[in-house]
Amino acid sequence: MIYFYLMLIFSLMFSQSWDNHPELNWQSFETEHFVFYFHEGTERSAIETSKVAEIIYEPVTALYDFYPDSKTSVILKDTDDYSNGMAMFYDNKIEIWTKPMDFDLRGSHRWLQNVFTHEFVHIVQLGASMKFSRTVPGVYIQVIDYEDEKRDDVLYGYPNRIISAPIPGTSVPPWFAEGVAQYMYHEAYYDFWDSHRDMILRDAVLNDRLFSYNEMNTFGKKGIGNEIVYSQGFAFVRYMVSRYGESILKDITDNLSKVYIYSMDTAFEKVTGDSILNVFEDFKDFLSNKYSDYKNLDNKNLIFIESEGTANINPVWSEDGNKLLFLSDKGNDFFNKTDLYLYDFSESDSEQGDEAEKIVSGARGAPSWINDSTIVYSKISLPDKYGSKFYDIYKYNLNSEKETRLTYGERLYSVSYNKDLNQIIGINQYDGTSNIVVSEYSDDLEFSPITNYNNGFQIISVDWLESDIVFDAVTDHGRDIFAISVNGENQKILRKNKTDERDPYFNKDLNTLVWSEDIDKIFNIYYQSLDGDDIYKMDDVSGGLFYPALSSSGKLALSVFEDGIYKLAIIEDFKKSSDSSLVDLNNEWNNFLSEANEKTYNIIQNGVNADMSYTNYNPDNLNTLIMPRLFIDYNTIKPGFYMISTDVLQKLMVFAGGGINNEKDLDLFIQFENHNYRHTPYVNLFWVTRNKEILSKYQDQAGNEYDNTDISSKYFFNLFSADAGSRFSFISDSKLIPGRHKFWLNYQFNNYREKIEQSINQYDQLGEIDFSDKFDFSFDYYRSHILSIEYKYAKQKSHYMRSMLPTNGYKIRFKLSYEFNSFLDGFGVYEDAGTFGSILSPNNTMRLELDFDKMWVLNKDGKHKISIASNTSLAYISKEDVDDFFYFFGGGMPGLKGYTYYDESLIGSKKLLQSFYFRTPVF
Repeated sequence: MIYFYLMLIFSLMFSQSWDNHPELNWQSFETEHFVFYFHEGTERSAIETSKVAEIIYEPVTALYDFYPDSKTSVILKDTDDYSNGMAMFYDNKIEIWTKPMDFDLRGSHRWLQNVFTHEFVHIVQLGASMKFSRTVPGVYIQVIDYEDEKRDDVLYGYPNRIISAPIPGTSVPPWFAEGVAQYMYHEAYYDFWDSHRDMILRDAVLNDRLFSYNEMNTFGKKGIGNEIVYSQGFAFVRYMVSRYGESILKDITDNLSKVYIYSMDTAFEKVTGDSILNVFEDFKDFLSNKYSDYKNLDNKNLIFIESEGTANINPVWSEDGNKLLFLSDKGNDFFNKTDLYLYDFSESDSEQGDEAEKIVSGARGAPSWINDSTIVYSKISLPDKYGSKFYDIYKYNLNSEKETRLTYGERLYSVSYNKDLNQIIGINQYDGTSNIVVSEYSDDLEFSPITNYNNGFQIISVDWLESDIVFDAVTDHGRDIFAISVNGENQKILRKNKTDERDPYFNKDLNTLVWSEDIDKIFNIYYQSLDGDDIYKMDDVSGGLFYPALSSSGKLALSVFEDGIYKLAIIEDFKKSSDSSLVDLNNEWNNFLSEANEKTYNIIQNGVNADMSYTNYNPDNLNTLIMPRLFIDYNTIKPGFYMISTDVLQKLMVFAGGGINNEKDLDLFIQFENHNYRHTPYVNLFWVTRNKEILSKYQDQAGNEYDNTDISSKYFFNLFSADAGSRFSFISDSKLIPGRHKFWLNYQFNNYREKIEQSINQYDQLGEIDFSDKFDFSFDYYRSHILSIEYKYAKQKSHYMRSMLPTNGYKIRFKLSYEFNSFLDGFGVYEDAGTFGSILSPNNTMRLELDFDKMWVLNKDGKHKISIASNTSLAYISKEDVDDFFYFFGGGMPGLKGYTYYDESLIGSKKLLQSFYFRTPVF
């Protein structure tokens, strides 16, 4: 039974981290309300974050009248080319990756101010909504029931009912949590309702794709579905504030903190007296009226050439204008999973048809042509030896179909090649700041910096402007377009309004610069000949126009956001689809942007100063979370707990749990992990005790039963197991089996002990006790020392229904162990001690286990998908004459040794089991 409980316990653990980053030297400093942790290369980001932190502390905490009970820990890391922030409100901790976010579904804002304020609102608002204390994140109710066991030597049958129901300590729907975090507070300009969010919501309304109230309550969607939850939640929060006032955010939060309220609907009605469903219908009517004027906007010159997937972006023309590179996420469920495609117009009438060809998986950022057969581009490389994932530059030869990696760990993104200069430029990201670098093009690139920014300046894309460089960048809100010479001199601003000017693309043959801009809160394509001052724009659309790419023949490729998708389109002659050069910047939207930019900039200039006295990190303080647990097991109530303790950086972790019932049956485990090294040492201890009483009649040797003699036998089982070992991984760049290979080196000790208390009562003819006797006897019946090595590798396509419909992948598990087993072989007298006890005989053996899982999907492009999974399980014991206690069991959960539906003959020293699983969605 112990293995079954181990399985349940491990299923509750946090996902294992394989990248401990021992190479980093962490330091910290404190401000009035925060403690900041940073490693080498993130000091600037930590200081900037500390400035905005103290400025926004009072407005955020005052809005909800909630003040964290200790200084909030803020961790700044730059271990990966990854952008995100997390608020762990039960730990009172925020983690931020310093690389600024470049996301096609949101506008550009100064990253650290935006992400920190967003996450701190989570800390405060979700903290104010807690139903219990910060150390109790929830309560577990768990139930396990079993089949009646047919074997006398097994306590419980096979589990036929397993239920685990958490009662959470917070109950805040995601649309509200993320909506208020984006709203922040009145006149907070670190993030706001920008043109991208307005475009997503406007497009959803015009195309009848707005989420219902219930659909808005969950994440786990594909495409842009999760982002619609953010945008629609943000808009609904703004509508609620406009209708009821900003205090409604605090009042709803206060009601959600009550133990007996788990419904947002109930909390809203108690605060306002209105039904939230009725208010949501009013909100939908408001949006319908707001966006009604946009229905007739349509650029009739657009010719759509790619509408699959949700992101078809970054088009780039070949020099002759016959080929077009672009990124697309078609065939993937997630917006940021893009691949590099080639559209060959010269072959559009051939057997290839009009389909674009996928040539590289995983490309990100703008690609570039070296010549008509060679392409360079950026993508995330496999993790380095510390587990970090960085952008690097690759090249691809269309003739040989060979991909070559050109840089290693250079963190280079969005490249552009100049044929006349034979130079390639790219963007380097470090400590939240971007810089442009340049190299002579060859197979051995050596980059040197063109710029030397160190203030959080974020560059998004670069292109050549004759022998100069044009790029767009973020200083506060939105992007501006700049130019700079290749030697880093003569930087100048080409386009700097309060609007968002982005995606510059220069065609030297036409001497024309094209870009995207949101002058009227709708992104459109603008162009200007560098020989003149006039600026023209394309015809309006209801969604938005992005990523313009102009060929020498005047053909314009661009991305069009429409019906929830970035579609790739062509305009045959860009000049025939343009309006006059008059551009009106005097409107409400531009006036708002002017105020937002000014206040955001002032934070950096006039923010508070942090105490610059740095302290080396020491993992001495552990934060402990406890989850009470009510466990109903074999019809007994077994109260208990789960507990996890970690330091701020999770260098040390203790995970424990236990439960006990009125029969004194105990379940207890303690697990410890040390994340200070590249490998992860661990120690796991497990105890399980069980009591069972059996009433029987005395039988003689012939099997005759005596009704006048009762035997009461009480059995007490004490199972103890201890693991000690380390897990580690290495990354392979082999084309055959690339990626992470996981290993465990483990030592295990087991000791199973049994105690028998037996009483015998013999009755006379009058029913009186004629004879009575009692005795107890304790003995070990199993002891072992096991040395093992285990290996796991998995390669599987990631998609939003991955756990329900696994597709296109495989998993391998291999384990080799040698067991020094001692098992019960009767009872006798130990000659050296003269005592009576169990005789344990050696059952030493080698054990080999191999599992291979393969997944396919049928009817992939049809309406009904069928997923097929094959599991092949092989196992072998080197010594066949060991006790059948050590044999393999042909079915059920791994390691579980009690079966009801399986024949007892399905055990042995060798195992070959083949299983197939067929899955298809029902709803």
